[in-house]
Amino acid sequence: MKSGKYRLVKFSEPNLKVGRYFVEQGVIGYLAAFEQEAGNNLGRLDGRTRVIYENGSEADIKFRTITKNLSVDGYSIMNTSDISPEEFEKSFTINDNDVESGTIYVLKSKSARPEIASIKDLYKIRFSTTSVESRIANAKNEPTYLCADVEVVATWKVYNVKSSTFEALIHKLFASVQLQVTVDGHQPKEWFIVPLKMIEESVNAIILGKSIEYNPQLQQIIYF
Repeated sequence: MKSGKYRLVKFSEPNLKVGRYFVEQGVIGYLAAFEQEAGNNLGRLDGRTRVIYENGSEADIKFRTITKNLSVDGYSIMNTSDISPEEFEKSFTINDNDVESGTIYVLKSKSARPEIASIKDLYKIRFSTTSVESRIANAKNEPTYLCADVEVVATWKVYNVKSSTFEALIHKLFASVQLQVTVDGHQPKEWFIVPLKMIEESVNAIILGKSIEYNPQLQQIIYF
């Protein structure tokens, strides 16, 4: 998926076939086989399947149960060569029904203060409805930016997500690792001591509507 060969596509039953992968509640599953393929009383494809999950566990879930679960918030993992140009365009192009919410951005401080500069994995996470450049233009004079210039290390253009909802979720998620410091009489918020890769994973999970928590001891995102 990192190489771009495979993409997440909103679940559609025709994409669920033997030999293909799917994502259910943040967990990757593989439809290995139909053990008992049959039709149900409505004439739709059903039967026991063999599903293998990324943690190594297996299940013999009925096909219709899988489709029901995935239809809520599931995704198919598709080889882009399996998708026609028309399907690819439809799946990955913003359309008139999508509403741009703003930009999620992650900042790294350039502060020379020893108590700030010495902290590894210190990042500010924000959601802005205006340009990031305009928000950070006066960073060195604002306590919220630790009164220092900052570097933009990651951004996401987001559609159909409420900024207030995102910020509430991200602040709650990383509350246990929030920076506690006073700068110019203020206590800046939205600075967290957490690896960048964990921030990236959490942002993607929140955008996809996944239920997660952060374990600071393991430095891992936990799905539930």
